Amino acid sequence: MPRKRLSIDALKASGSYRPSRHGSREREERALNAPIPAPAESLPAEVQTERDALAALLGTRLTALDGRLLDELAERVVEVRRLRVSLRSAVPGSPEHTRATRALTAATACLDRLAREFGLTPGSRTSLPEQPATRPGVLTWK
Repeated sequence: MPRKRLSIDALKASGSYRPSRHGSREREERALNAPIPAPAESLPAEVQTERDALAALLGTRLTALDGRLLDELAERVVEVRRLRVSLRSAVPGSPEHTRATRALTAATACLDRLAREFGLTPGSRTSLPEQPATRPGVLTWK
């Protein structure tokens, strides 16, 4: 197993920091430690509510780079809910039922892909390097 990389601060403190070699790592660390961007203004209220709930669930696992994916995950959750409602009201065998079924299948596949990105499925949680830190009053997964 390779030895653990020194942090940028440790490299600078020891005098072995070289911008040509370590500059890209420094930019990546800065991007990851930046705050999560606010949701887009164009998101509907229902999607923003879902985004806030997902952000609270994911807690410390989110980085600044996850903002757009979090928006899309919230949109897909809302879309799947709407499609399930429309599927229940459609007559089985009708063209509307077929369209709703196909749309629900595609939306669910997209939602599953995004959920795996954030570690929200049982299979993806087994590959997480560590359990997310918990905060009082925030939902956690088991």
